[in-house]
Amino acid sequence: MNGFKYTFLILSVISQIAGLVFLFINPQKGVLFLVTSVIFVLLLIGLLIHERYKEKEEEDRNDYRDY
Repeated sequence: MNGFKYTFLILSVISQIAGLVFLFINPQKGVLFLVTSVIFVLLLIGLLIHERYKEKEEEDRNDYRDY
């Protein structure tokens, strides 16, 4: 899971930079890179939410406050 977070983060940053550069060279490709960047950010957010949900589930299973 950790590798996916860093991969999506790096791909998002690279596609944002490439999108800004390509906006001046080829606007269609620039927009495509920026849309790809948004998709990577959404995947990263989804992965972080899923990871937090799993952590919360584990905390609830290991909760011994009620004995």
